[in-house]
Amino acid sequence: MKFLQQKSEEGAEEHMAGPAIRKHKKDRSIARRLSVSLMITVGIVSLMTVGPIYYQQAQKNKKELEQKADDIIAYQIGVLAKPLWDLDRQATRIVGETIAQNELVARLIIKDYFGRVAFSYENPDLSGSIDRSAEVLHHNDFVGDVFVSLTDKYWRSKNHNLLTSFVITIFFILFALTLVSGLLVRTYLRKPLDRLNAMVGAYASGEFEGIDSYQPYTEFKPFTQVLDKMARQIVGQLKDVATAEEKYRSIFENAIEGMFQSSPEGRYYSVNPAMAELLGYASPVELLSSITDIATQTYVSTDDRRRFNRLLEQQGRVIEFETELRRKDGTVISVAISARAVRDAGGATLYYEGYLVDITRRKKAIEALHQTTEQLALLLESLPIVAYTARAGGDFGITYVSNSIEEITGYPPESFTGDATFWADHLSAEDCRRVVEELPILLEKGRHRSEYRFRTADGSYRWFDDTRRLVHSPNGSSSHIAGTWRDVTEEKRLRSEADYRLQQVVMADKLASLGQVVAGVAHEVCNPNSFIACNVPILEETWRIFTPILDEFVEQNPEWRYRSHSIHELRQDMVQTIGHIKIGSDRINRIVSHLKDFVRTDEGIPPRLISINEVVESAFTIVGAQARKSVAAIEISLQPDLPSVPGYFQKLEQVFTNLVVNALHAMPDKSRGRLIIRTGYLAQHGAVILQIEDNGAGMEPETVERIFEPFFTLRRDSGGTGLGLSVSYNLVQEHNGVIGVLSRPAMGSRFTVFLPVAGETRLDLRPAMLCLHRDPDFTGELVSYFAETGETLHVLNDSSGCFEFIEQHPEIDILLIDNATLLPTNGARFLADLSARFPLLTRILSGSDAGIEGLRQNDYLVQAPFQVSELKKILERTARQRL
Repeated sequence: MKFLQQKSEEGAEEHMAGPAIRKHKKDRSIARRLSVSLMITVGIVSLMTVGPIYYQQAQKNKKELEQKADDIIAYQIGVLAKPLWDLDRQATRIVGETIAQNELVARLIIKDYFGRVAFSYENPDLSGSIDRSAEVLHHNDFVGDVFVSLTDKYWRSKNHNLLTSFVITIFFILFALTLVSGLLVRTYLRKPLDRLNAMVGAYASGEFEGIDSYQPYTEFKPFTQVLDKMARQIVGQLKDVATAEEKYRSIFENAIEGMFQSSPEGRYYSVNPAMAELLGYASPVELLSSITDIATQTYVSTDDRRRFNRLLEQQGRVIEFETELRRKDGTVISVAISARAVRDAGGATLYYEGYLVDITRRKKAIEALHQTTEQLALLLESLPIVAYTARAGGDFGITYVSNSIEEITGYPPESFTGDATFWADHLSAEDCRRVVEELPILLEKGRHRSEYRFRTADGSYRWFDDTRRLVHSPNGSSSHIAGTWRDVTEEKRLRSEADYRLQQVVMADKLASLGQVVAGVAHEVCNPNSFIACNVPILEETWRIFTPILDEFVEQNPEWRYRSHSIHELRQDMVQTIGHIKIGSDRINRIVSHLKDFVRTDEGIPPRLISINEVVESAFTIVGAQARKSVAAIEISLQPDLPSVPGYFQKLEQVFTNLVVNALHAMPDKSRGRLIIRTGYLAQHGAVILQIEDNGAGMEPETVERIFEPFFTLRRDSGGTGLGLSVSYNLVQEHNGVIGVLSRPAMGSRFTVFLPVAGETRLDLRPAMLCLHRDPDFTGELVSYFAETGETLHVLNDSSGCFEFIEQHPEIDILLIDNATLLPTNGARFLADLSARFPLLTRILSGSDAGIEGLRQNDYLVQAPFQVSELKKILERTARQRL
């Protein structure tokens, strides 16, 4: 406080000494300035008055001189006309000498008719300024010319005398005015100014009361009134300052925070008792006398002090600067310092002032909290669960989630806490509505548990077991939701796989039982059939014996009839009947044999080379009857001389049977149902293919994505188990093959089995697109796009071999056609044939002909010019073949 008072007194002294110093540097006088102003004003007025008079008189003198020059030249013309006509040089010289005697003539030249100088005169002491010349005529005839130049010497002398008289007059006027103005200022201005100076001096010395401010002149009264008002305000402000200083002193002395003022060099100017107690000193006096260097005696780290000073110099203030200070007894405390730099008018730092708070306990509490938080986080990270909290109402946004969530989902915790809708947006569409509708159950019962699928960063879904409970605040209101997420994807997979294996065991047991039953039935069927088969030759032999006898009987009794049938007709019927019995017996033997082979397992038997055509023929013997009852038309196209593939006959038979049965179940209308079975060889892939195609109900893209999942079925109500296609998929994988499905809703489905001829080579197939286009720029851009996406593209510039190419590349599911340039003459017929042979292909027709016929629901027609960007959009919304 003493330091502040000292600084204030120094500032006041400097303020009061300021006017005196300025006056000493440059003495200023109102009387002097007033006199000079009057003199300048009179001088300007005099110049404005005398100047025009002087200018007018000078112009008048100049005109008189010019008139004299005109008179002289006129005189010469009249006098010289006769002598120059007579060429009288003597007379001419006399005239010239007479004119030259004039004191104004500085130069004179007279020339005759021939241009010769008849007389010339020039005064070296005079310089001409007014020139005149003229021709001399005698009876209008040219006889010569004259030139005269008059000096302005006398004219300038006359003007100079006039100017001198004017200047002397103005000088005497200004001198008289100065004497008069000085006397008036001294008489009427000095006394009031002295009284005002006395008032200002009294105010400057701190005397604001008892000052006579009377002024006899009206002009000075506003100024004296202002001084009086200022004095009253200053007195009131001084009282307020004294009151505020007393309050500040009370706050300073009684504050519980340590308050200080210190120099930038590191010495305390002033501290309060709380500051002394904080640092372990008995009084502020003891602290001020003991600490001479703050940085080394108080700060544990001198670097902190330097950093503290640097921040104050740069920013002007510091808030909550945390550091460690050493007390008098050597113990260390943690403090938070807030301070500001006090500067003078020039910006130089005078001192620092501020306060500090002991935060030792707070620091220890924060460290303990951090340690507990780290331990809790470590515990949560080590658990196979994700802990989270959420708001118990409103948007139910996530407010906290443990870091282990990133390992499971690929999303950092900030993604969940930064966006209130992030969690709900990533729930599967099938689970989202159910989970959101269950939230009120949590608010009602206080706890809830549910399972749902969550979409991870890589696009896959993980199953979460969400256990949550409502946490209440002390006043009983619901504050937030606390819960845990447990990734049960693997658990559900293992459970599903266990169920799948159990179903397989049950199915295998059923099949084994069925096999035994079939074997028994086959044995039972074989016994009577063997009897029939053995007796057919005897029956044939017997009939050959009876045939001549019947012929003889017919000759003897030609009119004999049995129910209007003749013997001849009966004999032919008997031959056919015996043949049918033999065929039926052979067929029974064949069916029984196939049934025995079908129920026989391949376990423990090494793979062998198999003919796919034989697999189809063998299996169709069993399912053929069911197929003929379920569809109106069956087309079987088996390519001859197919390469054999290594594998298991019964397993591939099971694949074929499952695919055929699946196609038959997809037929909503038997009257229009069609089943197509094809086999072929793909040299470019080194694989044999088996295709089963139907024109049934087809499948949605979502169904196609899950078609090979165990237990996934759309016919559970009608006895479907969801195992047929799953088992078929696994069996094809076991043969290193690929099973693909291309399906269009309401149009049908096509299953294609690719089996490598080299059994150890696993096939890698992708959906492909065929482009029929001749524009190299467009196809080049298209090839670049497909190269970036990693998809397969085939390009043909001729449609003649299109059908054969598609048959050799069954992975093609989209056909892009430039119908303006590539279609044959009969474009409608081409599209009709294409639809008949490949009804499930998606066709994109580009060109200017929008009236083309034969378009279907999965076709696209775009106008030329066709851009690759348009193709990208079409591919994004088109369901592709799954391979």
